[in-house]
Amino acid sequence: MKASILVPGRWHAFDLARELNRRGALGRLVTNYPKAKTRQWGIPDERVRSLFWHYFLMRGIWEAGGEGLDIRMGHFLFSLFGRASLRHLPPNGLLHAWAGAGLESLLASGRAHRTILIDRASAHRAEQDRILSEEYAKRGKPWPTRPQRMVERELREYELCDGVVVPSLFVERSFLNQRFSPTQLHRSCLGVDPASFAKTERPAPKKFQAIYVGSLSLRKGIPYLLEGFEQARMPGAELLVIGGQTQDWSDLSLHPPAGVRWLPHQPQATLSEHYRQASVFMMASLEEGQAMVQLQALACGLPLICTRHTGGEDLLEMSGAPQTCPGGISEFPAGYVVPAGDAQALAWCLQQLFRHPPLLEQKQDAARRIPVETFSWSAYAERNLSLYEKILSAKPGRRARQVVSA
Repeated sequence: MKASILVPGRWHAFDLARELNRRGALGRLVTNYPKAKTRQWGIPDERVRSLFWHYFLMRGIWEAGGEGLDIRMGHFLFSLFGRASLRHLPPNGLLHAWAGAGLESLLASGRAHRTILIDRASAHRAEQDRILSEEYAKRGKPWPTRPQRMVERELREYELCDGVVVPSLFVERSFLNQRFSPTQLHRSCLGVDPASFAKTERPAPKKFQAIYVGSLSLRKGIPYLLEGFEQARMPGAELLVIGGQTQDWSDLSLHPPAGVRWLPHQPQATLSEHYRQASVFMMASLEEGQAMVQLQALACGLPLICTRHTGGEDLLEMSGAPQTCPGGISEFPAGYVVPAGDAQALAWCLQQLFRHPPLLEQKQDAARRIPVETFSWSAYAERNLSLYEKILSAKPGRRARQVVSA
């Protein structure tokens, strides 16, 4: 059994393609990245079909008009990629397509001979727009919604495919909130490279330090992260923020409180050292399928404080069952999960770890005991292969459908 992958970009598709190829299970990888990029992931040229002209077209549109033009041109770009990919895909077998790129394959003649899964790495499109539009409105900012044609395109994919692959409980719940059939949802946690983010002896901490890695955007919950750290009132503590500033940072006129230190985007090779020097990792996202920096931090033995909208809940479950705390907070052996958009809950968790060093040590020990192989890219590929076998052995002609009953 071989599976082909269709992705306009890289995402986690290249990691999956590499691992499938190692197992002799990769049909083709169809992407708009040049082969010079796919080689960096160890994917043989003969397995790659590169629509590189599309990659440079997307870059040109972004450079000409930024995110706004990119969003407005989204339907054109995705449909162009989808149409161009058709002649490069095998006529039968299983296709693992990234959301937005698979509609042409789903509508193509000969569809009955191909099984198609759609990979949605973020919340259901309707839920994502609802969550973010509400937050932007709350702060008096317009949410840059995608054209309705693009939304309808993705919803049509959900309807026609043989199943939707999601990375976390949060994304799964977002589809269920839209009355999607639970039998057509397939959850598989993402992965991390154990060689790059391995547990080693931690240096003696000089001070309590929380760390966040990611873009400085409203979607990532940056205002709540800063407010939570300020409300925690931890003398001598530091919040290290690593990531690139976005337009949100300027538009919201954010002013970091005392104790916050910012570093620009860092290469993957240096992130592990920052993780090992920190006390706890924080992720305050309002909407995110599964932030891979959380897997990296856990792989380095760092406990998590994250919202329920980050995919971190799935990871913390690997450390043991949760206990219920005040304010809708769930306490796991290796960290905490808090409601999204709740700075006070973030502050409470920080205070617990700052004021009770033995508790912090317990959670760090619990994080170190989680076997990193559990969320390696190798394990991710094995879970997907099991899913493919399950889907292919199911009754022919079965399709994912929206549940219509209340």
